[in-house]
Amino acid sequence: MGRPAEWRGSAGDGGPRGSAGEHPAANLSAPDPGNRVPADADAGTPVPDPDPAGAAGAAGSDGSDGSNGMAGARPGTPWFGVPSASRAAAAHGDQEAQDNQEAQDNQETGDDRGTRGDRESGGVVTARVSGSMPAAVAPGGVVTEREGVDDREEDVLGGADEPDTYAVESAPNRTLQPLLLHSLAELREIWVPLLRAADIRSVAEIGSESGATTSLLVDLLRGRGGGKLVVIDPDPGVAPEPGDGLEVDVVRGYSPQALVGLAPADAYLIDGDHNYATVTSELETIADAARATGRPYLPLLIMHDVGWPNARRDSYYTPERIPEPERQPYSWELGVRLDSTGVVAGGLRGEGAFAWARSEGGAGNGVRTAVEDFLATRPELRLFVAAPIFGLGIVVDDRAPYAERVDELLRPWVRNSLLTRLERNRLDLYLHVLLLQDEMIDAARRRQREWARLDAALADRATTELRLLDAAAEAERALEAERATAQQLRAALADEPKLVHAARVANAALKVRLGGHRGARAVRTARAVRGALHARR
Repeated sequence: MGRPAEWRGSAGDGGPRGSAGEHPAANLSAPDPGNRVPADADAGTPVPDPDPAGAAGAAGSDGSDGSNGMAGARPGTPWFGVPSASRAAAAHGDQEAQDNQEAQDNQETGDDRGTRGDRESGGVVTARVSGSMPAAVAPGGVVTEREGVDDREEDVLGGADEPDTYAVESAPNRTLQPLLLHSLAELREIWVPLLRAADIRSVAEIGSESGATTSLLVDLLRGRGGGKLVVIDPDPGVAPEPGDGLEVDVVRGYSPQALVGLAPADAYLIDGDHNYATVTSELETIADAARATGRPYLPLLIMHDVGWPNARRDSYYTPERIPEPERQPYSWELGVRLDSTGVVAGGLRGEGAFAWARSEGGAGNGVRTAVEDFLATRPELRLFVAAPIFGLGIVVDDRAPYAERVDELLRPWVRNSLLTRLERNRLDLYLHVLLLQDEMIDAARRRQREWARLDAALADRATTELRLLDAAAEAERALEAERATAQQLRAALADEPKLVHAARVANAALKVRLGGHRGARAVRTARAVRGALHARR
């Protein structure tokens, strides 16, 4: 699947699309009658393929062949998916916590230990593969989850006596399992036995992402005595070291160009860019290389993301790499949802890491459409589709000596309607998680906007209060000045009787001394003085 970009609303390894009439829109709720799997070995009638064409949300790709995740923040491991001691060991590298959890698991298995058996000491062996939980490895090579699965069951894909080749100790040790399984490595129980049955000695991996699938291939080839591994990716997550009979060729480049000139491999794991043009170019180049070297049959092709959402809808990491006539109209911002042929706000989206084609279905649109169009002119080829984890497609040439054995190994997977329902349920739940996450983000943004509004209102109120306080202070200062003036006036008025008496005495004295006309003038002067005193009041 394409890199989970939050895949948001925060799952490559590479679903159904074509004209609306030729390729119906993806629907996981029922098998797709337009896509058939090979007939039974004993019966000649084809069996409807339980197509997950409405089932798995994952990012498509165009610009980067190693697109097995989702852009942006990758979803974290749900707390309920990991035992507490395992979480402690995974998150902190606490070996003691891991040992405690393994001891607890061994104790819980009780009497089953003798039946299960360790290949050497009678205990349960644990192996960790990138992006997966610890698994119990039975002597026959069956890898199971620790809870709810009987390890004693013989591996239907490999047989009880075959060594374990897909629980690989050398795989990158990711400490936390993603919320949404998306990697081709998670489907190893299906495709690894096919490589063993076909006696593969050379493998080309298109799109390596974190290197989990690469590590599985390294251990598989080395366990079978060596071989050649070709890794094609613009930025490989892992560059394996050659040795122990293993030859490694890491080709850094975009697959349609990088494949040109390479010798054909026995098998190809194709999980690069998830769009019609890229997949078509990859398949045609592989077929041309096989024909040019005189191979009697096409190599075994194992392809991811042939289910929803990339089955009938392109996605682009670098749209400009696709010629415009071969490119669908696309959107970087909008997402996709099950049972919707357009694009929507929310849903499964790339958060800027990749773009979705704006419509589902139609000619030249989607990974599975590209595969079906490739097979349309090659009747010797058959397509098997398994529903889980965004859909796994296996293209087998009927002329290959291992074709019948591959058919037998794939029957339990491609005819399993339970897996189709589980895939649909998985996607429904994940999309609901994205919806809840979007609603939480929207609620948080609304709270932030409300807090911002309240902060602005508080700031305005504080400004108003400061302005009022300044006005009150100014009024207090003016009042104090008035009080001082009034005090001075009261002091002056307290001396008025004395001044009046003095004026009267002076007036009488003047009258006596001046008499007549001069006395009258003195009286007028005294009255003027008295009027002035009254005016001061």
